[in-house]
Amino acid sequence: MSISPESIEIGQCYATRLGRVQRAIRILPDGRVHFEMRANMVRQKWLWRPGIADLRTFATSCERPVPCDWTLESDAGGDAGRP
Repeated sequence: MSISPESIEIGQCYATRLGRVQRAIRILPDGRVHFEMRANMVRQKWLWRPGIADLRTFATSCERPVPCDWTLESDAGGDAGRP
């Protein structure tokens, strides 16, 4: 289940349905969200890729708030990214 667009918080990371992590950076005046999606880890640091999406689209892709260092392997009971 996705989260409501009104509950998106700037700086918060969210687990997606695909088991990825997205961090909301800012909500633009036109209703789009500037966000970063966590990519691969290099030299023990996460790489983040920028993106922009409609607020509703961003919220629909998010399952729940998580710590920014969250991984499927570290999840204790959640089901994001699992069939």
